[in-house]
Amino acid sequence: MVGVTNATNMIDGMDGLSASVMMVSLLGLAVAHWQIGLPLAHDPLLPALMGAICAYLLFNLRLPWRGRALVFFGDAGTLFLGFVLAWLLVEHSQGGDRVIAPVTALWLFAVPLLDTVFVMIKRRQAGVSMVEADRGHLHHAFLRSGRSVNTTLVLMALAAAGFAGLGLLFERYGVREYASFGLFVVLSGVYYLVMSRVWRKRKFFGRVIE
Repeated sequence: MVGVTNATNMIDGMDGLSASVMMVSLLGLAVAHWQIGLPLAHDPLLPALMGAICAYLLFNLRLPWRGRALVFFGDAGTLFLGFVLAWLLVEHSQGGDRVIAPVTALWLFAVPLLDTVFVMIKRRQAGVSMVEADRGHLHHAFLRSGRSVNTTLVLMALAAAGFAGLGLLFERYGVREYASFGLFVVLSGVYYLVMSRVWRKRKFFGRVIE
């Protein structure tokens, strides 16, 4: 609960990012309901939160006719919505009538989780507070290597959707939980090694990080 809450807050460093990756998690839960034949009305909070975030994104995204966001979550907004998302993931992954396996919740929230763990380890190694703000997040790597805000947003959302889709495929085809968790740990390690090299070499997908 604490991890999801804080990761949602820590990834909120760019217009539309926190809401977009949260929407991916919620859509993943919606697909999981569909896979087992449950209507979204099974948990009214899920479609209600999805609708609220869609409305928020209309004013938080940078659109062709508007070059900046009009509203923002702020710390209070991201912490509250992160807590609600954490509660939904726990609620739907526990008990005899669960919708997803506990490990699938990790896949649905993989990008914020991996990003937060990486930056906290990086800060610890640098001898600074693990909760001190910096520019070492994944979206900063995209932005500082010359990508635009909207390009970064799309790439981050696609990465989140890729992880979520993989978890849902494992759920759909009955992959054992220990195997799913093992692969998640392996990919987490790969992510850590790749991002460590990125920041050490100051290059990201062939572009110099400034």
